[in-house]
Amino acid sequence: MLTKPENTLKLSIFTIGFTTLIAQIIFLREFISVYNGNELIVGTILANWMLTNAIGAYLGKYIKKIEIQKNLIVYAHILLGILPLVLVYLVYFSLEFFFVPGQMVNMVEVFIISFVILSPFCIISGILFTIISAYYSSLIEKNVINKVYAIEAFGALIGGLIFNFLLIFILKTYYSLIVLFVLNFIVAGIHFFISERKIAAYITTFLTIIVSAFLIISDFDENALKHQFQNQEILHHEDTPYGKIAVTKFADQINFYDNGVFQFSDDNIIASEEGVHYGMIQHPAPKNVLLISGGASGMIHEILKYDIESLDYIEQNPGLVDMGRLYTNNIVEDERITVIQKDPRLFLKKKSDKKYDVILINLPDPYSTQINRFYTTEFFEQLRKNLDSYGIITISLLSKVNYISEEARNIHSSIFSTLKLIFQNVIIIPGEKNYFVASNVNLSHSITELIDVRQIKTEYVNSNYLDDETIKTESNLLKVDISTDIDINEDFNPVVYLFAISFNCIRAI
Repeated sequence: MLTKPENTLKLSIFTIGFTTLIAQIIFLREFISVYNGNELIVGTILANWMLTNAIGAYLGKYIKKIEIQKNLIVYAHILLGILPLVLVYLVYFSLEFFFVPGQMVNMVEVFIISFVILSPFCIISGILFTIISAYYSSLIEKNVINKVYAIEAFGALIGGLIFNFLLIFILKTYYSLIVLFVLNFIVAGIHFFISERKIAAYITTFLTIIVSAFLIISDFDENALKHQFQNQEILHHEDTPYGKIAVTKFADQINFYDNGVFQFSDDNIIASEEGVHYGMIQHPAPKNVLLISGGASGMIHEILKYDIESLDYIEQNPGLVDMGRLYTNNIVEDERITVIQKDPRLFLKKKSDKKYDVILINLPDPYSTQINRFYTTEFFEQLRKNLDSYGIITISLLSKVNYISEEARNIHSSIFSTLKLIFQNVIIIPGEKNYFVASNVNLSHSITELIDVRQIKTEYVNSNYLDDETIKTESNLLKVDISTDIDINEDFNPVVYLFAISFNCIRAI
């Protein structure tokens, strides 16, 4: 059946759609992971994708000789199989080559880098679509561009379904790219075979087997990640529907990353104690506690120092829970603990009748709308509904008390004002992060005094290292910088996200 030129062309068109859709998703995921991406990164990548494809499609119209079109179709498939393997690696390599570790990358730089990296693949696919449409039309002496679009779209549909419902669950990035490599080389081999270039067909088959075997036994995913996590040992990495998880080791510290964004480390005693006790100690007798993310960091051990009855620990990405159990002893087995792998907002909405004494939120700063959802008035209102009358919540931001830039001040001010809209009392306790503690009951800065009175055993959050008067003074200094004349952060008015993007860009310049 495939020996007919028309059927072979249909297979090529289907393969173009299948390959380009899966490649697009993979490139998006890789750029988001490597460049700590948010929705602006996604928009930039998609814009460059369409731009470079359009350039390719335009260039393709100048290739009019039938014999050249016929040959280019074959060689374009070979390139479509090889280029994603090379270019995805370059996404990681570009981070190490052009930027120093820890440097933030602005949107202009992302635009230029993504344009350069995407251009070879997208221009080739754009040229291929144009010449295959022209060649197919000349073959049957009829304009069949609508048919080409339909078959290509069907290939993209099937590619999207297979990747999102199968490959993403069972294969790492480079194994998915191997699937595209094999498919395109098979199609190229079929073209060689039906045009009676059998030696070329045999060579293509041989190369497919050899290169695929080499790629399978070589962990290119880990090699690529070494460019992203320089001077760190890669303990584990995997692709999940929620993002790319990486677990690294630096000295004796184990670090957890989700889509390239640092989530927590396993032995940061200061962060674990501050994240728990600044909020927990405010409640006279916490019994039911909700922890949103960070269970593998050691926060669960700190929570269990109180006489609680239940602890619900929510992690949206189940991979972080699995990796926490595998590489740390922090997610302990205890009948009081329930591990929930679900979106926190959906969970709280469905469990609106369940009341908590304390809710601890340990999430990254709102540099994406996905994370910003947990800093909005709608989310805080939902938290209030899930709190008992003496309930406490804590949420934190990365910042230092000795200096706050204008952009960071806007972020703090908006979150403070948003919390004050829902809760009567809000205080900011400075530490490794700035911790916002909110409640409808009175709150205290006397953290170490309360720790001593309750006889909670801690290594850092106690009177040996902290002074309550200093905490209160620094907290008041922060509060002086807070502006009340600022917009409230809402789901459909994400001002904190916009401030965070501005803060991110200015730090990168």
